[in-house]
Amino acid sequence: MDAIDDLIAKPDVLKTYPFVQDLPKTALTTDVFQNFAEQFRLFLEDDNFRKEIGLKKGRLADEDLWRIAVYYHKPRREFLKTLLGAGLSVPALASPVFAQQRPMARVHELLRIFSKYPELKLAREPVLSPKAGAPIVVIVEDIHGGDDKEEGWKVELLQLELIRRYANINFVGIEGWAGPEVDRKRGRQILNGEEQLIRHLIKNKNYVVVGLEDEKFQSLILNANVFAEFTLLRQKQRKLAQLGVSEDFFRYVFSMFLTIFSKYDGGERDAKAYIKETNEIIEKGKQMYPHVDFGFLLEALYINLETLCLTIKAWRPVPLTEGNLYTLENILQKEVGHFFLPDYPVHPLESSGIKNLQLQRDNAAINIFLSAMRRYRRKEGIVVFGRGHTDGLVSFLLQKLNKEVNIITII
Repeated sequence: MDAIDDLIAKPDVLKTYPFVQDLPKTALTTDVFQNFAEQFRLFLEDDNFRKEIGLKKGRLADEDLWRIAVYYHKPRREFLKTLLGAGLSVPALASPVFAQQRPMARVHELLRIFSKYPELKLAREPVLSPKAGAPIVVIVEDIHGGDDKEEGWKVELLQLELIRRYANINFVGIEGWAGPEVDRKRGRQILNGEEQLIRHLIKNKNYVVVGLEDEKFQSLILNANVFAEFTLLRQKQRKLAQLGVSEDFFRYVFSMFLTIFSKYDGGERDAKAYIKETNEIIEKGKQMYPHVDFGFLLEALYINLETLCLTIKAWRPVPLTEGNLYTLENILQKEVGHFFLPDYPVHPLESSGIKNLQLQRDNAAINIFLSAMRRYRRKEGIVVFGRGHTDGLVSFLLQKLNKEVNIITII
């Protein structure tokens, strides 16, 4: 008994996979078999799948896949007749992976699969191309990490696992990472966005992961994020000055908060002591300036400073001293200050200059993704990016592929 006979003798092993479950539902035409063969070969790239079905490494011939397809397409009694019957031969296939199908056939299959899972809900109407073999890009809108940095990334991971398992797409381009070559050039790995998701995917051999950050634009955006916090800090300083709070007291608060952040950094934070010391600063402010709502302004200042310090730690780590931060602020003013035009409604990052920078970043991300698809000879892939970037990503995909692309966006 060869490996294929052994696999057929254990039918329950493959019955859980959609591309096998669908076989009995339609005639076993060349197109149906071709689709089955493509998906089976994609799964064979996964070592865990090979181990599950008991097949060693090596390529399956079309004849082997035909035997499996015929078995799962018909009851066992008819299977034997089919194999022994005259005039039945293995359909000739095109290229073994991602062969062209009828226009939109694969897209409709993906939409049908996604409709089965609430986690793969469509965020907007899909963009469909009538051209056979047009690339398929699934955009996963990342909106969850911002609400829960510790657990939110697992939402996207579940979405990716469902797509990988049931739609056989494991090629992922992700926001927040510039890739291993840039890591080596920088001498360290710099991540922004869903950091835990990125780290997990990089280590997971089930995925082919491409970092979509351009080195230049990632640096500019991260510097802009830091400078935006400095800008908000100065806004609060001016607000306090208007209320009669002296610059000396502001600098005292600034220095004390920095001391607290440094003291309780590195995972050793005692929550009670941390809160106690910050409350002491706020209480001192209330005593010195009873007419000022320090319960609001200083807490807002504290949150702003904490965000600033965490951002600096992740991107441009320097000792958290007042002098270092003022020096860094002046450096960033020269590097990215010109992007912060005075036209933003609420937050400095809403400035038209920053929005234009983000569009350039989106454009670079699509260039990287499409280049990687060509390099890896892929026709289907996933882009994981923040929700606010979707319009730009879709626009650049359509522009660069002359509208010959299918785009499915899920939330």
